Amino acid sequence: MRRATALICLFAPVQLGCGLMLDLEPPEEAPAFDAAALDAGERDAGRRDAGPGDAGECVPGREVCNERDDDCDGLTDEDFDLRVDPLHCGGCDRACPSEGGAAGCQGGACSLVCDLGRADCDGDLSNGCEADLSDASTCGDCDTACAPSATCESGTCVVPCPADQVSCGGECVDVASDERHCGGCGAPCFSDPHGAIRCESGSCVVDSCGDWHDDCNRDPSDGCETYILTDTDCGACGVACGPGAFCAGGACAAT
Repeated sequence: MRRATALICLFAPVQLGCGLMLDLEPPEEAPAFDAAALDAGERDAGRRDAGPGDAGECVPGREVCNERDDDCDGLTDEDFDLRVDPLHCGGCDRACPSEGGAAGCQGGACSLVCDLGRADCDGDLSNGCEADLSDASTCGDCDTACAPSATCESGTCVVPCPADQVSCGGECVDVASDERHCGGCGAPCFSDPHGAIRCESGSCVVDSCGDWHDDCNRDPSDGCETYILTDTDCGACGVACGPGAFCAGGACAAT
């Protein structure tokens, strides 16, 4: 910067002379500001954009479950109920498994309702309802495995059987004579503690009675239902003791 020097002469009634020399120097220029905009906003909890000088601007967006205030409303993850949301159960992005069933969330813990024909046999919720109940290893339920020669059909083990037998629960039986499957699979005859019931030509019949009981109503579904040591059935069905008599040891006796 060039300096300028001048002599200033002061005059008064008596000339004092040019004895004072002033150094005149132009003032230095003030520092220039750059062109960046000043951000005067207050800092908040929202996201910042990538603009220069941004120290507090919140850019609203869609609220997602990420422990941040994405929509700039001062709240965090307010659109998600972590207690019941199966996609965010107990925390963001903690999705409940739904393989083979319907996932649920209760109290921040996952639950699972299996579809028809599926089951959670290993007790591991992470792989959902992993068991197929039409498979021979879990046929109808978790604890039923068919024999090697059998197949699983509609939740029931089926084995190849001779022409005069049918497969009941993975076992070949003759439904014409089997008391457990009399006339068809799963049709057992009555188990009578006072007699014997047998299957004849696909129907249950009372074979014999004991313990002073008899089949008085001829109904095999209740077996030997009648106690025959009473005054109305004394020793046999329908044998009633007359007036002044009573049943003693299967015979009517006078009083």
